[in-house]
Amino acid sequence: MADWKTVHEPPGTWTPEAFDRLLVEAFDQHASDVILAPETPIWARVHGRFIAISSRPLSDGEIQILTNHVARSDTAANEVLAGKDKDCATEVYVRRGETRRFRVNATACQNGTATSISLVLRTIPGRPPDLAEMDIEPALMDTLIPQNGLVIVTGTTGSGKSTLLAAVLAYIRQNYPWHMITYEHPIEFDLRDIPNAMGPCVQSEVPYHIKEFGRAARNANRRAPDVALVGESRDPETFRGVMELADSGPRVYTTGHTRSVEETPARIVAVFPPGEQSFRTGLLMAALRLIVHQRLLPRKGGGRVAIRSFLAIDQYVRDQVVGLSAAQSVAILRTLVATRGQTLLVSAQKALEKGLIEETEVEKIRQEMESSQDIVVGPLESAPASDFQERRDAVA
Repeated sequence: MADWKTVHEPPGTWTPEAFDRLLVEAFDQHASDVILAPETPIWARVHGRFIAISSRPLSDGEIQILTNHVARSDTAANEVLAGKDKDCATEVYVRRGETRRFRVNATACQNGTATSISLVLRTIPGRPPDLAEMDIEPALMDTLIPQNGLVIVTGTTGSGKSTLLAAVLAYIRQNYPWHMITYEHPIEFDLRDIPNAMGPCVQSEVPYHIKEFGRAARNANRRAPDVALVGESRDPETFRGVMELADSGPRVYTTGHTRSVEETPARIVAVFPPGEQSFRTGLLMAALRLIVHQRLLPRKGGGRVAIRSFLAIDQYVRDQVVGLSAAQSVAILRTLVATRGQTLLVSAQKALEKGLIEETEVEKIRQEMESSQDIVVGPLESAPASDFQERRDAVA
């Protein structure tokens, strides 16, 4: 890592060409994120830990130049400085047929008494991993591809939700003659380039190909899919569309930003107006087939290990939950995850037994699960829509 500073850092101002070389190195060294902020060095997150990959702080002017470069727009920096955050994807050419792709967020930030820009670039792998290599529990594998209905994968940003779903969708393409459509922001994995695919796949990017996820879910109903991915579900409009789409017959996959399997239905219902919540609870539970919550923990010797909690939603589970208050449903689902699914603690203990993680990581999960029993009951019933926004887990 120390060589990054000497090999790629220019003696003067950071140029787009020098920055591209740094991005390629960051990608090849398995960095998940590259972060730029004014008056600080460039930082990279490698296997969950941050390292400085430049020697000197960046100037405001350098960040503006690099913002325009990665956004492929001469006006991007000015738009961000005016208060319009920008999300896009960028790629760096390496050689013929080989690029390094990143998704980018540019947001205005404070720099002393002035306004500047912060850039976050997240690496995008080219092809989905093989599902067989992801250590999926047999009980989970049995329910990942339902006959119909909704599968939700939850977790914080950077917990591998998109990677898990991409592996599932790639597996489907190779094993089932189904029509697949996706709506993503941005497109992270090229699912069209899957060898030996048995059915068509069309990928659309939000907002370039379709304006928003809420509209995407409704659009899917007109396209006769067997499988649909709605990359993010956060707002009432998207959840309405996802529920309606799942009710119409296809297998629907989406992601959410909740802290556990058991609180996911209550958090989703909480984004709706109070008068609509009881009705939406019934529709959601009827549509749901599986909830998975994933975390990434530090691996012994470097890297990260995925642990998962999950619960298949069958008629027995629905009968236990429908008609209850949000707090009651969380309590019941917590018990059902432990007795009919898998808890995070059990998953972490399995990883410990395999020698993949330290015992301290298991203890963190144990303490969190014990404290969550006192935290989640109550606030969920009146949680506003904004409370469903992304949360950072201390453990992940």
